Amino acid sequence: MAGKLQRPGKVVGIDLWKSADQSSNSLTATQQNIEAAGVSNVAEIKTADMTKLPFDDESFDYVFASLAIHNVKPRAQCELALREALRVLKPAGYLVIIDLEHVGEFKRYLNEQNCRQVSVKRAGFNGLWGWLPTRILVAEK
Repeated sequence: MAGKLQRPGKVVGIDLWKSADQSSNSLTATQQNIEAAGVSNVAEIKTADMTKLPFDDESFDYVFASLAIHNVKPRAQCELALREALRVLKPAGYLVIIDLEHVGEFKRYLNEQNCRQVSVKRAGFNGLWGWLPTRILVAEK
């Protein structure tokens, strides 16, 4: 995302760095990727839990969750992650979720929260990422 910035801004990524969720996942490896991509001037990473985001209310124009929310356990905690995403999102900001599971439930929850233009479409070739059915949800706060 940092490589796509069209105006001054910054990208902040978070993770808990659990290798069980993604092999070779580490703060060090991710920082090296940022530096290799030449975006360290606009990108930073933090260790944080998406159910307790360490950011002020309404502080981001966009919130992205890519293949992450389905890892929040128990499943009831997924709603808390969505609530936190909406909390840190500015009015008229966009939440983008790319995920494998529960996307219909995420859509229902976001509609209940009065998000606008909540849409879901298939990702990848024939809706598959690799060999897994993947969806992209976009919602405006």
